[in-house]
Amino acid sequence: MKDDYISTLRRNARLARECKEQAEEAKALAGGHCRDEAELYLKASDYYRKNVEISTGEERAYNEELMNAYVSMARKSAGILKAKMAAEAGNTAAPGSVPAKSEPAALLAAYVTVGTDELKACRVFERMDKRLEEAGGDLDFDREVFAGDKLDDPALLRSSLDVLPFTSQMRLVVLHDVDTAPKPVTEAIVSYLENPNPTTVLLMSASKLAKTTRLYKAVAKFGAGAIIDCAPKKARELVPQVVDMGRSHGLALDFEAAQKLVSLLGESTMLIDNELRKLAGMFPQARIGAAQVEANVSRVAPFKPWDFTDQVMKRDARAAMEIFAQIPSGDLYGLFLQTVSTLRELLCAKVLDGSGRVGELGERVGELRGRPVQAWQLKSHVASSRKYTLPELRHALESAADCDVALKSNPDKELVLTRWLLSFLSPSGR
Repeated sequence: MKDDYISTLRRNARLARECKEQAEEAKALAGGHCRDEAELYLKASDYYRKNVEISTGEERAYNEELMNAYVSMARKSAGILKAKMAAEAGNTAAPGSVPAKSEPAALLAAYVTVGTDELKACRVFERMDKRLEEAGGDLDFDREVFAGDKLDDPALLRSSLDVLPFTSQMRLVVLHDVDTAPKPVTEAIVSYLENPNPTTVLLMSASKLAKTTRLYKAVAKFGAGAIIDCAPKKARELVPQVVDMGRSHGLALDFEAAQKLVSLLGESTMLIDNELRKLAGMFPQARIGAAQVEANVSRVAPFKPWDFTDQVMKRDARAAMEIFAQIPSGDLYGLFLQTVSTLRELLCAKVLDGSGRVGELGERVGELRGRPVQAWQLKSHVASSRKYTLPELRHALESAADCDVALKSNPDKELVLTRWLLSFLSPSGR
């Protein structure tokens, strides 16, 4: 075993010397192309790193010293290269050219995205990759990615965080799903952040991360921008964002189309963005309505109560009952309450429309909901209220009391609710 160790040590040392000689030769022949030199120095340091792994005592210390020396030389060579490239770029600038943009804000030592909005988190990671490339970094050499649920060894992460950048002034370490990482890993991060490597940026993601955790506090101390809120919006709040997302793909979506997309796909912004990209390929520079969305996008999300109440607003009994048939039995009472709220808003819109006071609709509906409402949320209220007569709306709300009692006492809730719904959804209803 000892002979094998000595043999390996000698071979690696010989290879390291050869690397250094080749680096010097490359520097002389290529006129100081420092990237080649840096790459060779880095290879040499890798050989010594292997020696560190199998050595002990004084030999280990000696190998670590050599390894760090070669890493330092590689970093210095890369820095020289960067300065040289910057000087060459400055010398070749055309007279009268627009000055370069000001330097972007300095990066913090650590960031964490918190929330399940996948698209927003993805954009954060893309921007950080861009910052690395703008700094002259190479995504293959100067970025390392870990998954929290698969990272068992804190030393592996710590080693990556301590590595010096190769081709730029910064190094990026990405840790996805840090909230799923074992405690020894998160504790190692907390310890590291007490004195972080000034050349490394640690970017993490978490679905949930309580403000009381040591990790949250350790990241938050670097500034307000260190914690990036990626909490998802509720489906109703997501509609305006979907309209804007469509615009970024060259699509003009109306609110009905955006609502339909959210209804079909749920609240995953990543999934919505992918479908918008597909629609943009099918209808370039076109205005998209709900009909085009429904014809070209498959449903992956379960029906929600508001999908049903949208059909109540339209007084489309057939579409409403098709959705009703797919609502889980445990959600029927919630669906009943949501329908009652919709009928109240329609009655309010009906009365205000009849008295010429439609301008008060936003305030009145806000009072019914107990919170302010946006104009787009009331876009179809008046038109929908005209699909019902005033007596029909009043009867629907009056009979809701009896339906409520029956739902709490009758085991066949589906039959009770079906009869009540058809009493006002059907054109022959009272």
